[in-house]
Amino acid sequence: MSKKQGCMAGVMLGSLIKFFLTGFWMLIKVIASLIWFFGLWLPAAYALFGLILYWVFGFNPLKLELEGQLYISGFIACCLCSIVISIRNLIVKPAKSILYGYKKPVWKKSGPKQAPDAAKPQTDELNSFQVRPSIYYSTLEENTLIHEYPDRFEIYRIADNKARLERVEYKNEED
Repeated sequence: MSKKQGCMAGVMLGSLIKFFLTGFWMLIKVIASLIWFFGLWLPAAYALFGLILYWVFGFNPLKLELEGQLYISGFIACCLCSIVISIRNLIVKPAKSILYGYKKPVWKKSGPKQAPDAAKPQTDELNSFQVRPSIYYSTLEENTLIHEYPDRFEIYRIADNKARLERVEYKNEED
């Protein structure tokens, strides 16, 4: 085998090993995420505690003595807690998120993100109106700043920390 072929075989073997290790770590991360999401970490920790008791003290939880019954009842309590965590993550959190979305619509969302100084228009339009606009970022279009007046929307596109007026959309007077 020549040097060139040996080098190529080494690169291919290294790439193959890296591919399998990456897949293995991704599988471990997915399994860990599922264990955390469904609350299975609690019964797993309790079972690990039982193994430590078995190795160190020779404790057998399957004996129907008082200690074994207490251990099994604790394990059942951990399983019930795991079910509660699963219900919270599968039903309660998504439902709460949906209800929060109805109470505060996405188009009125005001986050900690502040408009840059350059995002304010440099014209005398603000001086000509006594009404100050409601200013917020669009959640539908990235890097878009909205100035909402009683009669119109001014849409600014933000590029290089500067706002440029893109368009003006007038509200319907029929409403």
